[in-house]
Amino acid sequence: MESNKSIREEKSQFTFQKTLLIVLISATVVELITLLALAGHWRQLRSDKMAPKKSIMCHPLRKLIIESGEKESHQCPDGFKEKVNETEETKLCCGAMSIILNKVSAKIVNDKYDEDAFPG
Repeated sequence: MESNKSIREEKSQFTFQKTLLIVLISATVVELITLLALAGHWRQLRSDKMAPKKSIMCHPLRKLIIESGEKESHQCPDGFKEKVNETEETKLCCGAMSIILNKVSAKIVNDKYDEDAFPG
């Protein structure tokens, strides 16, 4: 009888240990998944803070026309939104600051140096 009782105790203790081991392994896996998720989330937040914001700039349409032979068109170039300045009655083209600065500088260089300035 005693041996039967001790076998049951060992079996119940083995079941308890097995259950405890499964719970500990499951908790570890859940904690690892949580840690990876939080690390990814914090990295995303940090990169959003570090990324420069896209600045929007508006410029008169006549200053964006680059080619000197081209007649002044009445539409903004592709990628720009048209906005009418009611106080000065001029058309403004609004878009990313970097693109507008590139177009304006290209126009200034084109106006300042014609094709004869640097013969090929």
